[in-house]
Amino acid sequence: MQKDQYRTLEVVQNIHWFYDHRRNLIEREILRIFPNRRDLKILDFGSGMGANIALLSGFGNVYCVEPEAIARDHLKSLTLKVYESIEDAIRESGETFDLVLVSYVLYHQNVAIPESTLIKLREITTENGALVSLEPAFESLKRNMDVRVHGARRFTAEDMRTVMNRSGWMPLKVNYLLPSLYPVAWLLAHLDRWNQKKNPGSTLMPIEQSAGRNRFANFIIRIWLNTADRWLVWLGVPRGIGVLTVAKNVTRP
Repeated sequence: MQKDQYRTLEVVQNIHWFYDHRRNLIEREILRIFPNRRDLKILDFGSGMGANIALLSGFGNVYCVEPEAIARDHLKSLTLKVYESIEDAIRESGETFDLVLVSYVLYHQNVAIPESTLIKLREITTENGALVSLEPAFESLKRNMDVRVHGARRFTAEDMRTVMNRSGWMPLKVNYLLPSLYPVAWLLAHLDRWNQKKNPGSTLMPIEQSAGRNRFANFIIRIWLNTADRWLVWLGVPRGIGVLTVAKNVTRP
């Protein structure tokens, strides 16, 4: 991710409906997997500027893996245990983890082979430990913002099932996120390409900037996502702007 994006994230992740919705999804899945646990050892792989730290801390002790120095320094200022790589986490902590969170990380260009990363994460996860992953969906939705954050790939639900199985995780749930926003995202992706021709170097369309920072717009979008969008997910609509995967580390016969 380009360095200026980390400072932007530090502000936006606390007010934007998109990050709020992601936290709600993560919390819901943790409560389903570990309904009565508040003593978990949790690895936040690719912590960024700590968007999910406050949430995760409510379920136990949080350890962070973050390769970018700017983000690591920020996380350390929050008195968190922070490592530069999975290998550092293994060597220095000596821990195994009950829960691993991978939120918008596997799509990154620094993750050369997602399966290899997932194998390493499984090796430091306890038996019957869990992984919760959120990743952006569909190459057709790729935008200039993907370039800004060094995104190399996007996933379908089938892609996520495949990489989980190949890396030894047992998928428990794989479904699309925010299906009601797929048509909007598709349109914005095409508008973004047009916008790039008109204004090279710009990143976000004005409508996204206003919708993400305007409190009333955030409020309305949150209501929509917590009602209609949940029904579309339940119905299994085969489109969305992201993929949610929940998997377990189990010994297979």
